[in-house]
Amino acid sequence: MKKYAKFGAVIIFLLYVTKAADAVSVSVGGNLWYQWWQPAWEENRFKYNFVMPTSSGYSVFDFKNMGTDSSLLFGPVLSLRFLGRFSISSVFMYGKFNYNASGRGTNYYLFITPSVNPVVATIDSQVSRNLVRWDSDTTGSYSFSDYLYFFLGFKIQGYQYKEAFFAPPSFWYRTRSRVDTYGTGAGFGTILPLFGDLCFTASASAIVMWGFQSAGIRDTGSTALQIINDGKFLANGGTFTGGLIYKIHAVGTVVSVGFRYQLLKYYQRLNETGYDILSGKMERIYGLTFSAVYTLNFGG
Repeated sequence: MKKYAKFGAVIIFLLYVTKAADAVSVSVGGNLWYQWWQPAWEENRFKYNFVMPTSSGYSVFDFKNMGTDSSLLFGPVLSLRFLGRFSISSVFMYGKFNYNASGRGTNYYLFITPSVNPVVATIDSQVSRNLVRWDSDTTGSYSFSDYLYFFLGFKIQGYQYKEAFFAPPSFWYRTRSRVDTYGTGAGFGTILPLFGDLCFTASASAIVMWGFQSAGIRDTGSTALQIINDGKFLANGGTFTGGLIYKIHAVGTVVSVGFRYQLLKYYQRLNETGYDILSGKMERIYGLTFSAVYTLNFGG
């Protein structure tokens, strides 16, 4: 809420400084994105350390079938257009996802008695993750003409999940994790009239993201002390959007339908690996979009 209060203050300030001599438009509306999300941990490997009375070590689990879940993300959009060719916009969306998988884990034990080291044990297991995910873009753009524009922006995306892990017959634990990612991107877009008030729109951009993962054990059925490290990562990639927009002049509203695709590749140093091992993995987010935006014009 604080973010949109600040954005509203910026709008009021710009309305004041541009005065009535320049045309200014303020737009408010809503966005929907039915999204398929294939996370970087879709073929997941995660790791934690443990300490027991007579041994210590670490566990590595591989889950090859997390899959791709789909969900509806929704949220508000605010934008301001001023001085003819400049605009600022901000979008926030939120949604929920669920993932389930089975896999095999390996425990590496180092015992206090050196003569029995090392000991390796494998276990079959199941895991489920319930997530909430958010995605926000704040963008400034400049229109070269009615058909071509350049944009530069700041992006925030992230998620948090509650995970339940079970390895028969009796080993279990539950974790909580949060991932926050920040970055910037730039690209070009076009709006091409088709007929009447119907137009085709498309855009493409390159993005760079920096992220952090924190995680911890909520509760466990194990007597071992389980330790999960926080992680850091870098990701880069791009986005593509395409669709149709239609202007309904009678009610000052623009509606749009389209498609959006985002691809990111993750990089991690070995000493920055957290619970989820992400280095070299790809994240794909794609789906259908819809928006309806109402515009108020001032001056001009």
